[in-house]
Amino acid sequence: MQQADDIVHITVGTAGHIDHGKSTLIKAVTGTDPDRLKEEQERGMTIDLGYAGFMLPDGREVGIIDVPGHERFIKNMVAGATGIDFVVLVVAADDSVMPQTREHLEIMELLGITRGMTVITKIDIVDEELVELVEEDVRDFFKGTFLEDAPLMKVSAISGQGVSEFVETLQELVLQLEPRSDSGVFRMPVQRVFSAKGYGAVATGVPVSGKVIMSDKLEILPQSKISRIRGIQVYGKDRDWARVGHRTALNLADLDYRKVFRGNVVCEPGYFEPAKIIDARFDYLANLKNKLGLRTPIRLHVGTDEALGVMVLLDKKNLVPGETAYVQYRLRTPVIVGLGDRCVVRMQSPVTTIGGGPLLGSGEGRPRLLKSRMAEFVRRKDNAFGNNLEILSALAAERGARPFDLQDLRKLTQFRDNENEELINRLIEKNEVLLLSKRRRYLHEDGALIAREYLLRAVDKFFRENPLKVHCDLKHLVNLTGIDEEVLNMVASHLINEKKLELDSGKISIPGRNVRLTREEEELASEIEKIYMEERFSGPSYGDLVARLTGAHEKVKKVFGFMQEKGDIVRVGDNTFIHHGALEEAREAVVRHFESNPSLSPADMKNLIGASRKFAIPLMEHFDREGITIRKGNVRVPAKSSKKP
Repeated sequence: MQQADDIVHITVGTAGHIDHGKSTLIKAVTGTDPDRLKEEQERGMTIDLGYAGFMLPDGREVGIIDVPGHERFIKNMVAGATGIDFVVLVVAADDSVMPQTREHLEIMELLGITRGMTVITKIDIVDEELVELVEEDVRDFFKGTFLEDAPLMKVSAISGQGVSEFVETLQELVLQLEPRSDSGVFRMPVQRVFSAKGYGAVATGVPVSGKVIMSDKLEILPQSKISRIRGIQVYGKDRDWARVGHRTALNLADLDYRKVFRGNVVCEPGYFEPAKIIDARFDYLANLKNKLGLRTPIRLHVGTDEALGVMVLLDKKNLVPGETAYVQYRLRTPVIVGLGDRCVVRMQSPVTTIGGGPLLGSGEGRPRLLKSRMAEFVRRKDNAFGNNLEILSALAAERGARPFDLQDLRKLTQFRDNENEELINRLIEKNEVLLLSKRRRYLHEDGALIAREYLLRAVDKFFRENPLKVHCDLKHLVNLTGIDEEVLNMVASHLINEKKLELDSGKISIPGRNVRLTREEEELASEIEKIYMEERFSGPSYGDLVARLTGAHEKVKKVFGFMQEKGDIVRVGDNTFIHHGALEEAREAVVRHFESNPSLSPADMKNLIGASRKFAIPLMEHFDREGITIRKGNVRVPAKSSKKP
């Protein structure tokens, strides 16, 4: 079996207008016809993607992808351009620069391809003077592009003229390229799926990162289907592994090939997830004429996928040709992308390429955020590229007050756990990220500030809406703010240390805040207190109290709640209330009872305070909760500590 190092981790791609001789040139150079479909061979035009292997002088192989030139198959062309490291842009001597020449060049630049060469083909069917004119035209056309200073070759794939010189130059240029590292997480956009007799489902494509070996488990997205590799081929040859830049076919176990499609992604589980909202930087092509508005219907091409949706401008009201904007792509169907992937954007109608650029992560979960705030998040991520520490910090800050763990970080960064841990520890040292718990959950400092603001606003709102409340339960504030309880506890602790809040038994209050009753409310409170003081161990239930009072039900509820918070009235059972003075009297009677008695029965309790069983039992249960007594069977015995709380 061949070893993996006999293939260079580089992929060469062709580009150019229809019928300019791309496939013929590849066949002349490699001996392989990249037009695999019968229809392509009959019509003499490339409809879908074609592949061939190109042998270098040292015996290693480089993959070549042949893309269609017809404008109707641009989406196939973009799918093939995924993973290309070096482009051979072809221009026919009998046609010169044509519409798809321009569009293919724009697409290559939008996809971030910076290396390549130009080939003028069909020089055998025109005179030398016309070839020179076409060469001049081509050089003018490429001014200001990455191909401006690239080699320009003139060949005839039919007669063989110039082919050997082209091969020699291509080999020299390819060997100058730095092969891509395979250290990342494996991901392969699917270009084709079929069923091989005796093997089952086979997915093909060019991995854009990482490597795989036999028996690895992979995830097919967006289906979230887990499969196992039971066979690998690279350039049609059986191998033990495949790497980034290899033209790869994976035989996947337990998978129905009819449920996997071009545009799906085969990847290492746990690092990628489908998203319908994508943040991005968008570069609007300078040669177009019309302004773009706030929402433009688009076709997004990323990897081998195409998705319809709208492009929403975040930092501008409109966009003129040649400008750059921060945007969100809001799509009808989910796509799977990696941070920094490049995309091509086309109009829905008319279907023309308008721009593209880098994708900056999922915007899922915050579509209602102010556009200015979203633009700031996207700008921060864009400026952080090239520095993994700053990238992680920007992604963590974008989560706001939502804490995260290493599993979350995998899907945010697509970095390995060891790299994420190293980076997060550096951010903790810089106090940019806070460690929340032993469970290794984290929060960015920006998120702590957001949580702080939310908490203060929620406390203020609660007491404005409940002027007779003395305290607010912290758990209620968790529900009110929607912020994680651990985060809110941490923020509350900081505010308590700063004397901006007070905390007592899980209840929040504002230092110096006094609850003042109106004259009417004070009269109502006095009336309620009088009832419970007089009736001591037979006070009314809340319903009975309301029936006996003349005040409005809502006002009685507020005043009665206020008296409970102050401790004037104490709930000892589901619907049993007692004045705090009577409760203190009952507590002291129980403590005295135990000085001469080993246990306390319900009958004893009734006799001690002269109450009914209906009132005595809730009181006994209350003293259990206070730690005065412990229930044993049908009686109570003193707790280890029966001191008055």
